Amino acid sequence: MRGMTDRELIFFYLYLAGSVVSLGTGMIFIILFACAYYNIDILLNMWLLAIPPLGSLLINVFLIEMYRKIVIR
Repeated sequence: MRGMTDRELIFFYLYLAGSVVSLGTGMIFIILFACAYYNIDILLNMWLLAIPPLGSLLINVFLIEMYRKIVIR
């Protein structure tokens, strides 16, 4: 990689993973508060809790691929 050592790259990936995990945690709380506000039974709609982890995973993969495409070329 141009201008980045392996150690810096590992720290970058860890930073990216940590920020995406915090984003997913925030999305879970938003979904839980929305379910409570609109009286949606979360036990009948457990699939709603799968959206934040899958969304976070997709965002993480997308950002890693964009970083590789833009920085590495």
